[in-house]
Amino acid sequence: MKKNKFLLVGLIGLLLTVRMFLTGCDIDGGDDPIILKWTEGSLPYANAEAWYDFPVKSGTTYHVWVKDYWSPSATIQGGTVQWADVLVTARYGSRTGAIIFEDSNRGYDSSTNAQAGAQSPTNLIPSNFTANQDATVHLRVYPNSIKMGNKFKVAVTTSNKRPSGE
Repeated sequence: MKKNKFLLVGLIGLLLTVRMFLTGCDIDGGDDPIILKWTEGSLPYANAEAWYDFPVKSGTTYHVWVKDYWSPSATIQGGTVQWADVLVTARYGSRTGAIIFEDSNRGYDSSTNAQAGAQSPTNLIPSNFTANQDATVHLRVYPNSIKMGNKFKVAVTTSNKRPSGE
């Protein structure tokens, strides 16, 4: 009987470990770390913009990931640049609400907390933040350069790990 209990406990532990490895979720069944799966967008002209909205909880850190022209996996196909060079702005509550971060060109493989409205001389504005309120965040993606392609991808997670499936 004792041997069967150890076998059962071992099997449960193995199943929980496999679940955590395959799904990326905490063993305790916590919230899914992926808020917005990789979503492809297009900016067909110079003044184009794309908007993405997601709910946030105060005290939770969110990571905005972007694949654009400067991403290591972006390629030139058929002699044509496919990927846009984009910037991202995040705001609370509405498209004109309080700025969380503005003009970020980070987000492919870096993670640094943003400061509201922060600007740096090198324009390396972080695209990650800790929510200071329960609200809806509105992400604006727009071209940094019109000389590039028009494709991009965006994702949002609560884990500091770029999501797969891009």
